[in-house]
Amino acid sequence: MSNEKALKLYNVKKYRTPDGYTSDIAIFTIPSNEKIKTHMLDIKILLIQRSVTDSEGRPNIEAGKWALPGGFVNPDETAFECAKRELTEETSVEISHLEHFGVYDQPGRDPRGWIISNAHLALVPENKLTKRRANDDASDAQLFSINEVFKMDIAFDHAQIINDGLNVIKSKFIEMGNSKDLPLA
Repeated sequence: MSNEKALKLYNVKKYRTPDGYTSDIAIFTIPSNEKIKTHMLDIKILLIQRSVTDSEGRPNIEAGKWALPGGFVNPDETAFECAKRELTEETSVEISHLEHFGVYDQPGRDPRGWIISNAHLALVPENKLTKRRANDDASDAQLFSINEVFKMDIAFDHAQIINDGLNVIKSKFIEMGNSKDLPLA
């Protein structure tokens, strides 16, 4: 059977598609003035505060909560391209190297519906984040200690994404043989 014939018989309505496809970005940093104390580093993460209204002026889901920068993938871009675009749009931060580390598709993870998200991360020097400022549908963009973050009410399932990203970074420290400098939260 040719692809042409197969496509004629294919019924796209037979399968439910997600209500949205997003990218979330976890940008970690170790403050430049951080001293190693008992082999622990205070890793920080860049979070945005979700505005009361979105960029079109509609009420925002999870308004006022802190979240990872991120947003919906456009039909003409990849999840990776979306991650870079959304990071810049929401925080004015440009990072050339992002790493994909997970897909989040747990039913109910987003009150808007079946939203599948790709998670990306980077561990960057603090000076890459000094010019951050909130834009688009973010009302603020701040660095938070990982210890603070896990005590906060974080939007969506972003606390889980942050924890998973932190574990990726920890495993990279072990792979590099730097376990004595392991960034424990």
